[in-house]
Amino acid sequence: IEGETVALLAKKYAPTRTDAVVAVRAAAFDFAERHRSRLWPDARVLFQLVPVEKLGNERLSPTTTGIPVQYDLVGTVVLALALRPGTRRLVVIYGSGDFDRAAADIARRQLERFSERLDTEYWTDVSVDEFLRRIGQLDAKDAVIYLSLARDADGRTFIPRNVLERLASASPAPIYAPFETYI
Repeated sequence: IEGETVALLAKKYAPTRTDAVVAVRAAAFDFAERHRSRLWPDARVLFQLVPVEKLGNERLSPTTTGIPVQYDLVGTVVLALALRPGTRRLVVIYGSGDFDRAAADIARRQLERFSERLDTEYWTDVSVDEFLRRIGQLDAKDAVIYLSLARDADGRTFIPRNVLERLASASPAPIYAPFETYI
């Protein structure tokens, strides 16, 4: 399907000059970088919401720039434990979408250092209604890290901030999150 998409975009943009391509999230960034020479050879690629870990030590083209997202889940958990030292269980919630899963991969790596201190559970691949049911059963001494839920297991898409609002209303446990837009 990617080849068909590239062919369609090549045909569509052949008669025009493209100055900039904005790539939101890692998949779009990868696509833009992979096909820029054919589709937008003179364009600048601007990206956002691409994790620092994804960029790694990759040398970007001089015409590529952006604002990567950097998760500080270690700092988030340290803050949560300072606010509630009695916390023993950490529940990490994320959805079934690609961005959701990429955030969870980063979370697993970062939160590994708390494995002896906290019983950590990762919740995913259920419907939003099931997340709401489960979160309502938590104890006030638990803590939740909400990453992103853009798509649930039923294939429904959401604005992650709106799902967080619903979860926060149902949760007896405090919920922490890595993005200021969630506040």
